[in-house]
Parts: sequence; structure tokens; C-alpha cells
Amino acid sequence: MSIVKSSAVTAAGAVSENETPMLTPEEFIEQVRALRARVPELEPLPKERQTEYLKRVAKLDPEFTREAIGAVGASEVVQVVLGNTPDDLVRAEDEMNRWSLGESELRSLLHSVATANFVRRQRIGQAALEAYGVSIRLAKREEHAQLVPHVQQMRRLRKLSRRRPRAAAEPEPQPQLPPPQTKPV
Repeated sequence: MSIVKSSAVTAAGAVSENETPMLTPEEFIEQVRALRARVPELEPLPKERQTEYLKRVAKLDPEFTREAIGAVGASEVVQVVLGNTPDDLVRAEDEMNRWSLGESELRSLLHSVATANFVRRQRIGQAALEAYGVSIRLAKREEHAQLVPHVQQMRRLRKLSRRRPRAAAEPEPQPQLPPPQTKPV
């Protein structure tokens, strides 16, 4: 039984009618990059000092923001200074809320992809442990002597992976020199 489960392709090589063809990792990356190219305003954040200011402003209370939009609607002078009408600001806020839903979906997708990859890693690890166990038993027989170097290497690697990293050696304390003595005058 194969541990590769990432494709809805049948043994004949065709996708069954009921299933959507699954993406390969390369196709997935291509699709993500194509999406990235179509998302407006994707820019790296500026330097750290400016980013802190942006974060504070982005976290303004939504009620405060609504009142500010009301002030823009109440005064043409405020509209001229901002260069935006209340409708412009309401549309921008609506767009931000809709992109927040997209952001949430993307986080969910990232979590799902990471979970699926964790399961793949576990399947591969389980197959490797089973191969190790079978190889140990077979390597004892002369007709499977070709497995001996593999078993030895796997055994060595398992021992290395079980070792705990040694704590960094603490530096030896430096001897304290007595303070210089001054002679009374």
C-alpha cells in the first residue's frame, strides 16, 4: 500500500468523475503565487519604528473611526483636507472588512496545509521505522547481507537523534583579585 495520498488520479491515470483533481505541491505554489500577484496593496511594511506607528493607528477603536467618518460628512473643510468623502471612507472600511475574511480563510488554509504536511511526515516516519524493524530482522540472514550497512547507518543515526544536546559549558569563574592596597601617607 502506497503512503502517497495526494492525488485523486485513478490507476488508469484518469481523474474520477466525482472528484476534483488534487494539486501537486508545485501546482499549489504556482496557484498561490498567481493569487499573490492579483491581491492589491501587497507591500512589505516599512522599518520597525514606522511599523509601530502603523500598528497603533490600525488598531483604532472602530467607533472612533465611525465618528471620524461622521466628521468628514459634517464638514466640507475636513473633506478637502483629507481628500476623501464619507462614501470613500465607508467603501474603504467595507473593503478592509471583506479582505479580513480573506485573511481568515488564508490562515485557515495555512493551518490545514501545515496539518496535512505533519500527517505526511508522520506517515513517512512510520514507514521508516517499519523498514528499520524489518531490515534488522532480515539483515541477520546471509541472503540479505546487503541490508547490513543500511541497518548500521540507521542505528547510528537513531543513536545520534536520541542524544540530548549538552548544556553549554559554564565558563569557569575568574579568580577575584584583591583590591590594590594603598599605603597610608
